[in-house]
Amino acid sequence: MRRFAAFLLAFLLAAPAFGQAPDPDVDVERYVFRLALRDDTDAIAGEATVEARFLDDDVDALVLDLVGPGVDGTGMTVEAVLHDGAPVPFTHE
Repeated sequence: MRRFAAFLLAFLLAAPAFGQAPDPDVDVERYVFRLALRDDTDAIAGEATVEARFLDDDVDALVLDLVGPGVDGTGMTVEAVLHDGAPVPFTHE
């Protein structure tokens, strides 16, 4: 359970208002978080859903300011990104 169950859980470390890198051509309309907490560990598993609208036809990416795992093993990992239920390529640096 040290790794997170789904994609984009890293939003939880930043306020949703600051989760999206500023881009006037993208309108994030809604965030939905589903979390699983356990009493016997400090790990959190979860899933974040982001609904966004691209305001320009030339936009082909959604850039998010996410927090990655630290050198001490703590932090969050993006395991998958889906669009309409299908996996899409992503990078998490």
